[in-house]
Amino acid sequence: MAKDKQPGKQPEKHNQNVPSDQQTDNEAQIQEQLAHYTDIAQQLYSSQSYQQAEEAIAPINEMTEEDQLTFLNALSRERNSDAASVLLAINTLTQQKQVRKEARRALIRLESMNIYSQWEPPQMPSLIESLNMLSPELTGINGIDTFIPTPDDIEDTDEEDFEDFEDEDLDDTFISEFIKEWGNQNYEEAYDLLAVNSPLRSGLDKDAWVALRQQWAEQAKPEGVKVTVGYRYETEEELENAPDTEDESTQELDAFWSLVYQETPLDSSLPELPQASLSYPLTGRHWFWASYTLTQDDEGGEFFIHHLTDKVAESLQFSDDELNKRIDEIADELKTLPVFKLFAALEGTDEDTDESDEDEDIEDEELGDEEADEDEDEDEEDWDEDEDAGTMEEQLEEAFWFSLQATYYAEALIAHHPQELSNYERAFPKAAAIQDDERFAAYAALITKNIPEERNTGLQLQASVWFKMFNAVIDEEEEQNTQLAERTEQVLRESLAVNKNASDYTSLAQFLVARDERLDEAEQLYQQALAVAEDSETRAIIESGFADIAHSRQDPQDALVHLQRAAELDPNQENIWYKLGDTYQELDQTKRAEESFIRSTEVEPENENGFAALASLWTEQGKTKETIKLLEKGLDSNPDSATLRGLMAIQYIDQHQYQKADQLLQEAEELDPDAEIIQLARQVLAAIQMQQQEKNSKSNKRKKR
Repeated sequence: MAKDKQPGKQPEKHNQNVPSDQQTDNEAQIQEQLAHYTDIAQQLYSSQSYQQAEEAIAPINEMTEEDQLTFLNALSRERNSDAASVLLAINTLTQQKQVRKEARRALIRLESMNIYSQWEPPQMPSLIESLNMLSPELTGINGIDTFIPTPDDIEDTDEEDFEDFEDEDLDDTFISEFIKEWGNQNYEEAYDLLAVNSPLRSGLDKDAWVALRQQWAEQAKPEGVKVTVGYRYETEEELENAPDTEDESTQELDAFWSLVYQETPLDSSLPELPQASLSYPLTGRHWFWASYTLTQDDEGGEFFIHHLTDKVAESLQFSDDELNKRIDEIADELKTLPVFKLFAALEGTDEDTDESDEDEDIEDEELGDEEADEDEDEDEEDWDEDEDAGTMEEQLEEAFWFSLQATYYAEALIAHHPQELSNYERAFPKAAAIQDDERFAAYAALITKNIPEERNTGLQLQASVWFKMFNAVIDEEEEQNTQLAERTEQVLRESLAVNKNASDYTSLAQFLVARDERLDEAEQLYQQALAVAEDSETRAIIESGFADIAHSRQDPQDALVHLQRAAELDPNQENIWYKLGDTYQELDQTKRAEESFIRSTEVEPENENGFAALASLWTEQGKTKETIKLLEKGLDSNPDSATLRGLMAIQYIDQHQYQKADQLLQEAEELDPDAEIIQLARQVLAAIQMQQQEKNSKSNKRKKR
């Protein structure tokens, strides 16, 4: 269709409940983008990649969500294909769901008038393209969280959920106990868990069996055993070939486990040590998958482990076609689980589901509340009718086990063809879905080793993962993270030696500052990063880094200068307005601190820090009602925040609404019982309750007299 231009109406004036100078700036920004939307469309038409398309709409994404919605409303009145193309790009590429939904709504209106986009979305980026377009804000190198292209939201459910499956639900099985006892060098206990006729005993008595394992352990130095026990996904062919009747005297479960150890010539002498699907030389961790068969003793009582089937060795015998088929079947099976559909609908993780859900939301608005509620009731009935699928927790367990199985199949493909990048691209999302960062790093190490032309990419990915793992334990005791810190620095320096880009300089500098050491070297690294930085977002991150160094040197005035520059370069940078407010507060510039905290809540509503800081400031100023409204707004955007609940409880205590305060503290304690604000509020409330009890007791005594 030809790109016919049709005159559009001028958009209405933007009207926000904000200061007049800020409102004027916002209106000017919206008008500027409206004046240049045809230029943006031309950039989209000429774009050849996902990254280029994102760059074309970057000026729009830099606006606040409210301004973007106003812009979209005005753009939808420009009834031509250029406007439709820009709307489609925003619907496809932006991260904010409400903005995507509004863009979709505007597109539907234009399509109803036979006005269509002339731009087609590009293919999703490959591994290498993704690496080049990642934001360094989260990890300092290339934000690995933004890279992970997982097909579902299993990795976002809550890592502790999966730990619970390991630590509570299945640890009492013989299999889990056996692997843990064996991995922790408690060989006598492990031997006792084997059936008398188990081939894993190799015909040895207990003393000889234990002695051989102890000899192996002296050389291998095993440690860090991790295990998950569950059921595997079985193909239709495997189900057809299964016996018609079950033998109640035997049980079979799969164990997905890993162990850190040094390979030795004695490895092959241990039948209980299966073949590893993957190993990571930097840490010595090896990953295993085996199916264990348990049999009852002669009296039909306790179960003992009889033998194992090495599922890794079995997988390596499959053809590439068979492995790919099994991976695809597991993906299809996961999508049939109601819990998968629920998370996809809530988080928009499945592209097809997300788009259809947005269309349904738009249709609901057109139908009205009553009919929309009926649709929701039908959805709930669909969930209730699927009782065979089990509870949500059971389905999460099953999804986790199946995802683990798919990971091992992906690793078999890598073992077949270690030089093919596509196999790693298939494996990365699976390691991410099961939240195994070390495994992710192992894949990156294999890329570095096996694909010379992608060595730089492999080093960068390793550095990114290690920096993420280091940040996750940075607040732990020194002895717990010293080894991790040493390995993180090693990988970061290896990557920097090869790549020498702004991200690598910045990551190493951030690492040194986080360790609160070698600040002069960190400052030099930031200067080198600034010299090669190519965009304002990266320069803003570097300026924030200089501010961190200034804070470490107890120089808030210098920190303020760098933070102001960072805010000018990238006003949407993570935590920038909160950091500014905190620094203003340190310099006793309360009014500017308040303005910055307010800006933080507007720019980053899903970041609790701005809300918490502003609430604390207003509490000191006695603005109780304003603080309660602020915290309610903060909890709407951060429903799982223990900190905001604790601050809200303090407000209710001040209002003598002790029951509400107690309820909030109970909720907060379930989320984070160790948070200081929670403990403080609980102490205050307990003291008040004790005073009331004493007062009531004295009152009762007086009445008796």
